[in-house]
Amino acid sequence: MAKRILCIEDSKAYQKYVVYALENKDYTVDFADDGLEGLKKLTTTKFDLVLLDLWMLNLNGFDILNEMKAFPENDNIPVIVLTADAQEGTR
Repeated sequence: MAKRILCIEDSKAYQKYVVYALENKDYTVDFADDGLEGLKKLTTTKFDLVLLDLWMLNLNGFDILNEMKAFPENDNIPVIVLTADAQEGTR
């Protein structure tokens, strides 16, 4: 069975990169263009991994991480946070 990945990312270019990187692998990738859409998908679908951008409209990545912590069913979902923000405070 294919592993299911949710990519919460507002950049269409990055979304295309994710598709390119994961094509021909045993993954099903769903995309959310912003934090609100991503959070909605997290409440309706089971995912094996979340790829999460930090800076988006509506809810940012920090907000989504906090919301995920509020629901025990999300406890075992690994999250990889991706950002181009190299500021020390963000790290």
